[in-house]
Amino acid sequence: MTSEHHIIVPIDLHQISRRNLETLVRIAHLLGRDVLGLMLDDLRLQQVAALPFTTEITLSGARERSLARDHLSQRQLRITGTTRELLLRLAEQGNVKLSFEHAIGHRLHCALESERSVDIFFPPRQQWRHRKQAAGTQLATITRLGLLLPSQQQSKRLLRIATSLVQAGMISEIYALAAGDVRIAELASPPLAGKKLEIRTDMPMNSDSILQLIRRSPYDLTLIPRVCLQDAPPADLDTALSLACGQIMLIGEGD
Repeated sequence: MTSEHHIIVPIDLHQISRRNLETLVRIAHLLGRDVLGLMLDDLRLQQVAALPFTTEITLSGARERSLARDHLSQRQLRITGTTRELLLRLAEQGNVKLSFEHAIGHRLHCALESERSVDIFFPPRQQWRHRKQAAGTQLATITRLGLLLPSQQQSKRLLRIATSLVQAGMISEIYALAAGDVRIAELASPPLAGKKLEIRTDMPMNSDSILQLIRRSPYDLTLIPRVCLQDAPPADLDTALSLACGQIMLIGEGD
């Protein structure tokens, strides 16, 4: 389905902001990657909507309303169509090759079916809780970049990506969560040292701690090796991603 030259972005009923798509396209351009938009049809949500007396609570006004299957399908087509058109425009402007695939299922499960070398970009769903961006800053600028560095070997590809973002002027502050044999001295040297850099070595590198990090999302973008989440229960990971307020990018394996 994919190659390591792609960055996957799942697209479903939850709208993705222009700012998040701009960030994705700029990252892809910097890394020389293509973007694969995974257009999803969530059967579980359709099945829930088909149940009698199913309702939903609106985000604007917290009003309760009927969740009809036909209305849900129409809304999904409208949102995914709008996202597709915006992503097409941004990719053309950013000189990034873009393709789409359709899949049936949940965004996490479908995305994780890709090859283990593929990177996956998860935009936040809790966008109403984001901090306002400072006036005068570029939309694709990331104020706070979080790096999860479990070991030197598992962090090589992630650090190369982080270095590319820093050198392109996208990053203002870096927060590295390091463990194992990660060399702190190397983190504190250029080019990462050219930005505000905070290094922590007290975080356990287990699934529970990483899921908590995702849920809290203290950073605007967090880079996490995919291998760190291979033992995480899918339902727990899905919940954590749904609660995340920041962008999460899972970095595939390989050099």
